[in-house]
Amino acid sequence: MAIAGTSGKSTITGLVAYLVREAGLPLTALGGAALVGEGVTGCFIPGPVDGPVVAEACESDGTLVGYRPALGVIHNISRDHGEVEALRPQFSTFAASCRRLLVGATCPEAWALGRALGARSYGEAAEADARLEIVSAGPDRARGVLLLPTGALTLDVPQPGRHNLENATAAALVAIELGVRPETVESLIPRFPGVARRFEVVGITGDGIRVVDDYAHNGEKIRAALTTAQAGGGPVVAVFQPHGFGPARFLRPELRELLPRLLRPGDRFCYAEIFDAGGTVTRDLSSRRLAEDLPAELGCAYAPDHAAVVRWVQNEARPGGTVLIMGARDPELPRLGRAVFATLAG
Repeated sequence: MAIAGTSGKSTITGLVAYLVREAGLPLTALGGAALVGEGVTGCFIPGPVDGPVVAEACESDGTLVGYRPALGVIHNISRDHGEVEALRPQFSTFAASCRRLLVGATCPEAWALGRALGARSYGEAAEADARLEIVSAGPDRARGVLLLPTGALTLDVPQPGRHNLENATAAALVAIELGVRPETVESLIPRFPGVARRFEVVGITGDGIRVVDDYAHNGEKIRAALTTAQAGGGPVVAVFQPHGFGPARFLRPELRELLPRLLRPGDRFCYAEIFDAGGTVTRDLSSRRLAEDLPAELGCAYAPDHAAVVRWVQNEARPGGTVLIMGARDPELPRLGRAVFATLAG
């Protein structure tokens, strides 16, 4: 089994691994993010040599085209690491290499690719083969019903957000293919701990400020994280650290358009300085300039380092609100989330 897509594949792979493991069935799992409480660098569950394998299949390094799975999943295809036009050939090659294929019906790119190949589809779209009905997307957890030929399957996901219900839909279908009984899937999902840095709640202060650490690093993931945080009702204080100079240049025009549409009047946003991983990369951009891209009325802030992030958040966070830390690649980001929470908790 190979799980592909520009967003959500680490969570889907982690949830499949969790469901199969907790059901007591054999499986080898290889994913990009550990389950919460089981590390931060990746998900690895060893299984028998001749047993089933579920793997996260990534397009960012071009290796997606090398998979030949019995069952492939294309959850979505959106602008990430490259324009959709540049990613499309990889996903087309992957899709053609799958003996069977599942695609996310709410993503037009994935849906069109799957339809051309006779794939089964899933998701909230009315025409999906396995249709998801969303009951509630938050603020604390997400609930929905997955309509299967064998009957309705309740999805009670501990992580909020419409995207997490879509993730759980894909994972439930794969787990059932691997032999987990639908009623077992239904009973296990409410206990899923989540995967590291995917809307991971660091803590909630005494005055109700929720601090969340999230891996969001492209436009679609930032949109999902922000709208999920906003579902909490209070003001959102959001920090985004671009994960390199190339990615910052790539994302700049998209975020210039996206953020003014997403942020509400009471929300606050800060660009932390671009993560510098070293090497010979061209350092011709600063997050200060990204902040200056946004309309003045948004009051977008710039933080030159993590200490400045903590000070800014301390000044802006309000009781009952959410602090959202977003970014990828920098190993210090989980520490930043904990530092923000410790400061706010006093």
